[in-house]
Amino acid sequence: MDNFEELDIVFDDAELEEVEKMRLEYPFPAITIGSCTVYISTLAHKILNDTGYIKYFLTPEYVIVLPATKTEKNAFKVTEYKKAHSRGSAIPAFIKNQKKVAKGTYKCLKYKDGLAFKRYEPVERFD
Repeated sequence: MDNFEELDIVFDDAELEEVEKMRLEYPFPAITIGSCTVYISTLAHKILNDTGYIKYFLTPEYVIVLPATKTEKNAFKVTEYKKAHSRGSAIPAFIKNQKKVAKGTYKCLKYKDGLAFKRYEPVERFD
C-alpha cells in the first residue's frame, strides 16, 4: 500500500460549499470589444442568423450590429473561434478610436434582425 497521509478532520455538511463549474458564456446575448476583435457570444450570434458577415451602425447611444452579405460595402467577415466557443470579427478602428467605445463586454438587445448595445454601458464580469 502507498504511504499517503490522511486528513483526519470531520466536516459538518453545512460547512462544505460545492464549487460550481466555470461558465464560459454570459447568460444573455453579449458582445465583447477587445483590442482588435469583437467577440460575439453564441447567444448573440444566433440572433444574427449566421450570415457570416456583419455591419456596424452608430447612434449617439447605441452600437447596432446587423447581418450583412459578402458583397455589401463595409461588411466585416465573422470567424468562428472553436476553442473559445465564440465568433469574432474585426472591430472598425473608427468605432474604437473616434467614437470611444471602450474595451469590455456589452449586453445585447435584439434590434430588427440584429443586435444593439449601449455604447457607454459595459457589464460587470459575472461569477
